[in-house]
Amino acid sequence: MRLSEVHGLVKQKEHLLKSIASNRLPHAQLFLGPAGSGKLSLAHAIVQYLYCTDRSATDSCGECSSCRKISTYSHPDVHYSFPTVIKTSGKKPKSDDFMEEWRAMNKDDHYFSTADWIGTIADSENKSPNITREETHSIMSKLALKPYEGEAKTLILWMPEYLQKESNALLKLIEEPAQ
Repeated sequence: MRLSEVHGLVKQKEHLLKSIASNRLPHAQLFLGPAGSGKLSLAHAIVQYLYCTDRSATDSCGECSSCRKISTYSHPDVHYSFPTVIKTSGKKPKSDDFMEEWRAMNKDDHYFSTADWIGTIADSENKSPNITREETHSIMSKLALKPYEGEAKTLILWMPEYLQKESNALLKLIEEPAQ
């Protein structure tokens, strides 16, 4: 997704672009807003801009290898974490188990809600979404590895409010990222 495809959020886009241009973008960002406000779209677009090999001052090219991989959610250095539900097998789920559904959902609509997402992945209405301990371990493992194609690794953590006691395990990683 390109920055030009993110509806509204003009001030936020300008601020992020200014931070990048001055090489002062913090290593961690928290995008807040109500459902449908475009915070996930903005996060995705700014990550694509950062990895773009032929970007302009205001947007990614949308055509280079990195842009194509990020737009299909397949860049090896960009990872996604989001609430999941336990499937019938009973094993603790990780976001990687739901990447096919995640790609399909994002392809159709970048402004979906948590309820839309859970409705897509849950096989019954009484499933409660969560970001599990196994997912936090998976995040830490992925981010501990060296980048494969880009200069850095990136994680987009959607709906962090679904982290429960597992969130403490990520605090150190956020406060002191690997170099």
